[in-house]
Amino acid sequence: MQISTEIEQRDLERLFDLVNRSNSSGRFWSVMYWWALALLAIMVAVRTIDGGIGPSSITWFVLLLAWLFLGRRFSQWLLRRIISRDLNNQDISAHLGSQTLELNDDGIGYSDATGNGLISWSTIKRVDTDDEHTFIFVSDVSALIVPHRCVSQQALKSFTLAVRKRAAA
Repeated sequence: MQISTEIEQRDLERLFDLVNRSNSSGRFWSVMYWWALALLAIMVAVRTIDGGIGPSSITWFVLLLAWLFLGRRFSQWLLRRIISRDLNNQDISAHLGSQTLELNDDGIGYSDATGNGLISWSTIKRVDTDDEHTFIFVSDVSALIVPHRCVSQQALKSFTLAVRKRAAA
């Protein structure tokens, strides 16, 4: 089975975003988000108990709600902006453009602007899928990217299923 795709900067941005969320730094900020939320909740409770419901406790309550609903999205937006800026400041042209992936008995053969190679089935660590991409990880930070926009739904489903099955064996 063979598929051809076109890698764009937004595909690399999504990979880096996913990698950052799954590494220790991403988990650290996730924990910090919940600690900040808990601290704000305690502040609201203390303000309410000390002085009843007044302008001060309402302000803290509004801050709590804003953090609850917008804090996570803001941090994700900020992370994406940082990744995009960093990629714009580097020459990533070797990682962009056409790529061909072919499944065979030994692994996944690939060819792109930098050359070609083979990733053995035992090298594949995990396969992640989101709404727009399938990522075939060979390490914690390196993956083959399959943008869904480049492949038909049926071909993508067959390809992903075959990769998952062979990588798990």
